[in-house]
Amino acid sequence: MSIRRIKFISHEASRTGAPIALLELLKNLDICGYTADITLLAGGPLKGEFEELYPTRKSSVDKLKREAKIKSAFARSLDLFKKNHQNRLAYLHSHSYEYLHVAKELRYPAICHVHEVPLSFKFVDKKTLELFKLYPAKYIAVSQYVQEMLRDEIGVPESRIVHIPTGIDTDKWRRENDGKSLRNELNIAPNAIVVGGSGQLIPLKGTDIWIRAAKKLTEIFPQKDLHFVWVGGCDKSSILYDQLMLREAEHLGIKGKVHLIGHRSNPKPYFEMFDVFALTSRLESFSMVCLENTLLGTPSVAFRVTGGPQEFGEKNIAYLVDGFSARCMAEKIVSIISNPQESKEFVNNASLIIKKEYDIKVTAGSIRKIIDEVYENQARQEKMHYSQYSKIN
Repeated sequence: MSIRRIKFISHEASRTGAPIALLELLKNLDICGYTADITLLAGGPLKGEFEELYPTRKSSVDKLKREAKIKSAFARSLDLFKKNHQNRLAYLHSHSYEYLHVAKELRYPAICHVHEVPLSFKFVDKKTLELFKLYPAKYIAVSQYVQEMLRDEIGVPESRIVHIPTGIDTDKWRRENDGKSLRNELNIAPNAIVVGGSGQLIPLKGTDIWIRAAKKLTEIFPQKDLHFVWVGGCDKSSILYDQLMLREAEHLGIKGKVHLIGHRSNPKPYFEMFDVFALTSRLESFSMVCLENTLLGTPSVAFRVTGGPQEFGEKNIAYLVDGFSARCMAEKIVSIISNPQESKEFVNNASLIIKKEYDIKVTAGSIRKIIDEVYENQARQEKMHYSQYSKIN
């Protein structure tokens, strides 16, 4: 009996949304009956954590393409083809779609786990995008927004798309402290109102909008002690963006109120100091941080036009802002702060929905079914191919 093998591909091991989501998935995905390994197309601080789970290698796409051509040359005989190709499945997780060229060369069936917003596909080269439309056996869309984007904008057949939301460890995201010690570190008074933000410091995440909303809030509530804490740092493409944002805060007269604290290996203690979490992204495919903050008892608010969080609004998991401006965001935050009992009830009900529908064990179970389905369909096709080839020869 052949061994089932699955190769997980990640575009990098940075401490950002998609790699963190893959890491959490792999920690909770039951792949009994398979042997697994991981390929990282770039490194990052999470590499060691991936290595603790499965054999992990870091390699460029170009090197993998060269290796694939060599392997294919050795797999021309039927026996070697069966041995090397029939029992392998490639699981491509977000931004790693260049690997499809390798999967096609080696005839591995592929699953693409899609986290991207439409803008991301503008930077995918033509050949890879064409392969992305045609080759994968299944696409896992992390939200209804991504599902519609794949169907309507990319042109993927709807029959191959499955909507499975990104799961989170709901046991982990339970409030354990009040964040007072971290408030002390940042010189924030215990009774101050803290508005949180999180994500990479890049224009897409709307840090500039978040800072302008902070200014508007200080104007609406001049008598209140307000502070604004952003968890997350700059990537290589936006170096010094944090300094630009601090300069913006200084120009607006709120520099001492704005705290950009950079990446944190464990953001939870910082989230626990928030009174409101504001997602100011211009586009967002899903947003785990909305779910995480809600489970900690913190109301989350996002722009409706952002995309993915629309799903949370429809299910009463997060508050949505209909307009798209710092003023609109500030006004919604004012409403949340001004109605604490209503907000508390909203968050309590939202937490029950999250535990039922977005728990990582539930979503990982659904993904395991997709993996089995794709593998078994491929195995049937290979068996049929082998049978026909044997008759001819």
